[in-house]
Amino acid sequence: MQKQTFSNYIINKFFPTSHHKHWGIIIAIFLTAITLTTFNAETFQVSLMGALQEEIEFNGTVYPFKDTYLWSNMEYQDWKGTEENVYQKYDVNKIKTTFPEFNSTKYLESLEKSSAEASNYWNTYLVPYKFTYESTPNGSHPGTDIRGTRNMTIYSISNGEVTKVKDSDGTVCIKTPEINFEGQNQSFHVCYLHLEFRTVAQGDIVQKGQQIGGVGDKGFATTPHLHLQIDKDTAPWHPYWPFSSAEAATAGLSFMEAVNSGLGFENIEKYTIDPMDFIQKYLDKDANFTGNVITDADKETNIDTADNLSNEIATNENSENNSSDNEINSENENSTTNEISTIPEEINKNKVKFLSLETPNYYPGSKQKLEICNLDQDKQLTHNLPANQIFLETTKGKVEFEKNEFTRSDFENGCVKTTFIPSKENNEIITIYAHDVLSEIKGSIDISKFEFKDVNESTEGFEAILYAFANGITTGYPDQTFKPENSVTRIESVAFVLRALEFDPITNPQFDLPDVSDQEWYSGLLAKAMQEGMVSGYPDGTIKPENQVIGAEILKIFLEAFADVHAQKENEQWYERFVEYAKENNLINENFDPAKPMDRLEVIEIIYKAKDLM
Repeated sequence: MQKQTFSNYIINKFFPTSHHKHWGIIIAIFLTAITLTTFNAETFQVSLMGALQEEIEFNGTVYPFKDTYLWSNMEYQDWKGTEENVYQKYDVNKIKTTFPEFNSTKYLESLEKSSAEASNYWNTYLVPYKFTYESTPNGSHPGTDIRGTRNMTIYSISNGEVTKVKDSDGTVCIKTPEINFEGQNQSFHVCYLHLEFRTVAQGDIVQKGQQIGGVGDKGFATTPHLHLQIDKDTAPWHPYWPFSSAEAATAGLSFMEAVNSGLGFENIEKYTIDPMDFIQKYLDKDANFTGNVITDADKETNIDTADNLSNEIATNENSENNSSDNEINSENENSTTNEISTIPEEINKNKVKFLSLETPNYYPGSKQKLEICNLDQDKQLTHNLPANQIFLETTKGKVEFEKNEFTRSDFENGCVKTTFIPSKENNEIITIYAHDVLSEIKGSIDISKFEFKDVNESTEGFEAILYAFANGITTGYPDQTFKPENSVTRIESVAFVLRALEFDPITNPQFDLPDVSDQEWYSGLLAKAMQEGMVSGYPDGTIKPENQVIGAEILKIFLEAFADVHAQKENEQWYERFVEYAKENNLINENFDPAKPMDRLEVIEIIYKAKDLM
């Protein structure tokens, strides 16, 4: 008997008749054609990408922004606004400036904010490479944070190929061509985070100076800005982060505390480089920028196609975010560093569990402040952001909210502030309720009607007193009186001013002063006032906190904290410049006596008149 081959056996088994064999041959040819077509397409794609990679050359760098703003010439709320709003509201030719070179010495000097130039510099570079969130060196921040208004154009700093896009946290990573850097040929992964939108897709070849997206605040961001980071090709993943949540927890640190303490600092040096140093080392000052105008149609390209989505899924399957303990899996088997997570994965786990609300009892018809803060499962303040919008409403009583919807970008340092006016119809408790759309995160506060027994609408300075009460500057005495004519001590005036400026007291202060103990109720307030230069003490080294405050002292304490008062001139009394500023801004009248002790109403009226200057 003739021996059958395996292929003959299969054909005879499944296609016993001649008719069946014909169909079997047709199916086989069809399947073979599909396989060869797929193989050839993939081979062509690989060949094409290889050719493109070979054509990409490194030819220098540009800054990620063509220019920036003179932030001190804009209103603060517009810093968080859109680029379109800035163009509508301002003459941009008067507030735009050349993008500044980064210099760490200049940055540290800018922290004093001694001039408009210094303030603009500090407000451009929010957190530098290897700094802390407290603006000090030796932190484990692996990139440079640069302020921009929402939708402000971001440019690719070099030629390269887009290797990663992730819209949930606004990430685009671009791999550079090889470059001889520090004596060896190597490529880098330039990652741009928090983008509001992108104009490139994975696999795109981009040129330096080409627009890749716009500034946003996606992911871990409390204000619109660009997090620019450059990873070495040897980093386990991109964008790289130097420590994991597990490592931070083991060290007993929150995310921000871990960065501020320099956790994983050695990993930054191993896997990343300073983005601003790199840009400035190879800066091409004659380069062109392209793609300045982006339409809504362009922004819609952010929607992932099936191909892009499958690529992202494939990428994520090999990344650390599929492991509950953030271990590096097969993609990173050759890496010796384990359990390191990237910042997007760390912050996308929603840790906001509750909301806290804070406001004083209400006076009908008087505007007052309301602060809403995010709390974790232990009901401690967290800088994580709620996953959804937060809404405000009343379940009892009537109020008019300045704003009753808040997005993630409205929160700063875990909190958002707004105002409301209780209706004059209210006589009982008002309940204010804050919640997300599903009411999974919520909080409420009950406030009662309040009126001073010794103050009414005919009282001199009534509006100033009401303002001080509604804004938590003073709530009066326990017997529900205000006592406007009572004298004010130096430390009481410090408390009034710090509350008006919303400065938080320093915790656990330590003093080396002859007449002040660090155990006094006011020690944290005094420490903050001294830190801000508001209080410097007497020539004998004492503070005399219980002394009555005189007019000259209250002006110094108050204005030193926020006002642009000229430097002391030669042969000028120390207080004269403060008196001059106060008169120019109608905080005091011509009868003001700088040596006269101040009463409670006089101090409150100065603060009230300055409310639009603060």
